[in-house]
Amino acid sequence: MPLRPLKKAVVFFSLPLVFLSTPSFSESSVTLYGAVDSNLQWSQQKYSVDGVDIKSTRTGLNDGYLKSNIWGLKGTEQINPQLDVFFNLESKFSLSDGTSKSMFSKKSFMGLRHEGLGTLSLGRQKSSSDDFLAVNMVRGLGKVSRAFGGSGVTADNLLKYESPQMYGLTLGASYARKGSVLRSDLHQIETDFEHYSSIAARYERGPWQMSASYDRKRGLDNNQRAQDFSLRGWTLGTVYDFDAFKLSLAYGRDYNGKFNTAGNIKNIGGTNPSLAGEELIGFYNRQGFKSKNYYVGMSMPIDQWKWAISWTRSSSNMGDLFRNETGRALPTGSQNIYATQLTYSLSKRTTAYVYGAYGKNLAYLKNLTGKEVGVGLNHRF
Repeated sequence: MPLRPLKKAVVFFSLPLVFLSTPSFSESSVTLYGAVDSNLQWSQQKYSVDGVDIKSTRTGLNDGYLKSNIWGLKGTEQINPQLDVFFNLESKFSLSDGTSKSMFSKKSFMGLRHEGLGTLSLGRQKSSSDDFLAVNMVRGLGKVSRAFGGSGVTADNLLKYESPQMYGLTLGASYARKGSVLRSDLHQIETDFEHYSSIAARYERGPWQMSASYDRKRGLDNNQRAQDFSLRGWTLGTVYDFDAFKLSLAYGRDYNGKFNTAGNIKNIGGTNPSLAGEELIGFYNRQGFKSKNYYVGMSMPIDQWKWAISWTRSSSNMGDLFRNETGRALPTGSQNIYATQLTYSLSKRTTAYVYGAYGKNLAYLKNLTGKEVGVGLNHRF
């Protein structure tokens, strides 16, 4: 190998050591944190297709409305005045029975944070899109991820970079190969991608914030081979704080499926209705699918109270796809979800809340409706 290229290679791969070679200040901290959240909920889903009526009603305890039930550890150590090492380990559990799927399955990553160069992290963590798109006003069925793509996605094996803020602008990018995705809507782990990438940007100026994101995922087929198409989605969002109230808006498109579960519904009481040999809920996850997504949210503080409302809408070509593949007509429609919540701060760490939501044409199936109302308590530690 020529001497000159060899010198360049040595210099390039030695750059990280430049930051780490300065004297350590040994200033470190580890924090135990978490949240417990439980509510009493009534919910109902109804659907009718091909002369068959399906209905599911449930009343009982529901875990994690304002915040998932979690506990975790996070820590930092200052290497030099500009450089920190950090880590975050987080586990999700059920408050109803105390069970947990696996240790630190919600977050498990570590990284370096440099004052002038930005932040680099590696592990199971939120995508760049999910970090930057902060438009949610209502939780539960009212979350933006019920209609949009990259919001609410956590992936493992994820290498993520976030730039320092310059003139109000922050950039982010993340990439993973051969891993699994945790969908925040159903907390469902899926080993389903060959490649996953996300890029995002956020601009902040005073009370105004604007964000943009693009996500791309190459999934795996039933034989665990890379599919010959990619799921893609982009989103534009903005939030403006008028002091008296906060307004958020978002618009986006998805192609070849959804990153999240449309309408937060996977089945109706354990049943996925079918027509022409095809399961209907989730039929949108296929090549050729397209959707247009909209979100409007508003929150208003009133002393210790905060009232919020939201509307999400998503229209698609799922009916045309079904007819082309099966030769049968499937009644479809645009998904619309209307939601509201009211919170009351009992203390800095404890919040009481009530909520309600109504969804129509969930998962793009005409007259598939969902309703939920509940009252609960959230405590953070």
